[in-house]
Amino acid sequence: MEEYLNDAATPKDWKYYFVKYDTMRIGSYGKYYWKNVSKEQNPYEIIMMNTETNLNGKNWDVFLYTLYHCSDLAGKLSLGDYAYSGDKLKLVGTDIEMECLNDKFILSQNDEIKKYPIPQSENWIDIEDRIEFAKQLIRELTV
Repeated sequence: MEEYLNDAATPKDWKYYFVKYDTMRIGSYGKYYWKNVSKEQNPYEIIMMNTETNLNGKNWDVFLYTLYHCSDLAGKLSLGDYAYSGDKLKLVGTDIEMECLNDKFILSQNDEIKKYPIPQSENWIDIEDRIEFAKQLIRELTV
């Protein structure tokens, strides 16, 4: 597994993240939902369901959930339990909210919205690990 994760040629598609980050695989039922139609059209917009059959129970964007559980960001973030209903990652002590889309992170503060494109190939596969990319953004905002 380490060879796979450390190989520069390994595509950082959604499967890469599920291998690398344990927190993306802790849902009670192993059920996921791809927002906005399908995993082919929106491969990184993934909701981890905490119910067996529907989105009525707790659910999280897998990338925001992983960021929330990063030990080096402990105490800096809060996360609601209903991504399907629009819950975003919040930076504690600020009014900044973060959401993760296929090709970018969006940070909103009051009425101001900033987009941070995630480096991707021409095939829309991440070139840079989006979790590390987001952690750097968060560090810059919480200094």
